[in-house]
Amino acid sequence: MDQEFIPKMKKAHKEEREKENIQVKERRKGRVEENNKRAQTHLIVATLIATVTFAASFTMPSGYDSSQGSEQGMPVLLRHAAFEVFVITNTLAMICSISAGFLYASASFYNEATKQEHRHVMAFWLISIAMGTMVLAFITGTYTVLSHSLGIAIATCVVGTCSFFILIPEVIKLYKYKYITNLDYAQHLERERIRSQG
Repeated sequence: MDQEFIPKMKKAHKEEREKENIQVKERRKGRVEENNKRAQTHLIVATLIATVTFAASFTMPSGYDSSQGSEQGMPVLLRHAAFEVFVITNTLAMICSISAGFLYASASFYNEATKQEHRHVMAFWLISIAMGTMVLAFITGTYTVLSHSLGIAIATCVVGTCSFFILIPEVIKLYKYKYITNLDYAQHLERERIRSQG
């Protein structure tokens, strides 16, 4: 009886492992598909930011100097500090959004969820930076144009700065959320979820 029992147990364990492997593969496939859907939305955001910042780079606040001479074709407000901040923050927003778009696009070539998620996390933080710097570019660009009317310029800056009261707390919450910042922890949670469902 013992001789028959051991092969039956081995066969049962093997079947159980094969069943678990099939379930794990199906869950991984589901995670990859879910990651791809989420990335499509984020890629649209990154593309929109890149488009807006690219357009802002060539439609400079107050336009270009059209007078003859060495300044011809240069931005009118070139020597204003706020304009310099506008150019830097606008460029940073564009570079971060393009980099995020590239990370989302490159993640789609991986069929392994953890490799995708690593790229998605980096891209998410780049988009967060791009959004913040795009707001700063808007504020400084508007201030540059309206600097001759100081009251309106300051009011615009105050209103524009209010968006950071929404952005910063949300980014802090997401940073504290371990699933976003710690992929090892995220994988641990996923394993626990799989065990609890099994």
